[in-house]
Amino acid sequence: MTMTTVGQPEPESPSAINPAPDLAPDHLATTSASNASAPAKKTAPSAPAAEAELPAVVAKSIPPTPPGQFPKIGDLPPPPPQFPGFDLPRDAMVSDPVRPDIDTSTPEGTLIRFQPATDHVTGDPQGDYQHIVSLRGNRRLTILGFGAFMSADAALAPADQNREIALGLLRARVVARALIARGVPASAIILRAEAIGDGVRVTIND
Repeated sequence: MTMTTVGQPEPESPSAINPAPDLAPDHLATTSASNASAPAKKTAPSAPAAEAELPAVVAKSIPPTPPGQFPKIGDLPPPPPQFPGFDLPRDAMVSDPVRPDIDTSTPEGTLIRFQPATDHVTGDPQGDYQHIVSLRGNRRLTILGFGAFMSADAALAPADQNREIALGLLRARVVARALIARGVPASAIILRAEAIGDGVRVTIND
């Protein structure tokens, strides 16, 4: 008995498709028995499709920069977008360099130099002290002490600035004591300090 799929016609018998030649009944029986006992041939599985090949990896090394020359810089990023009605800060423009908020101009007043990272005066400032006393009259003095000497590697961290301001106050106090010893009243002296600068500056207030 043959099971067929619902809705599909039954397969035709081999004799209807390929009529057998005129053979004897005994020969037909032997042929039918051999066909029934022979196993069905299995179809060989098809070969899997070849995978797509990835592109070859090409390694490129950066050429070394000759001594005394700067490496080439690529294209700058585009400027930030503009929004009507909103003002962007000046440092938002990519073309403008970022500058620290430090006054790089030379301060006014008489300069008293100190040894690096100490409150010890360099050289003999006696002439500078006498010059300040002679010009002061009855006016007040502002003694501004600085911490670190202004340089490219000057520290800008808050903890470093606090340390340098403390050093600036110590330097200003050294100069104030020297002026008090020469007759300047302490009530006429104002002490100030900044983190980054050079030595101590003494100015006469108008």
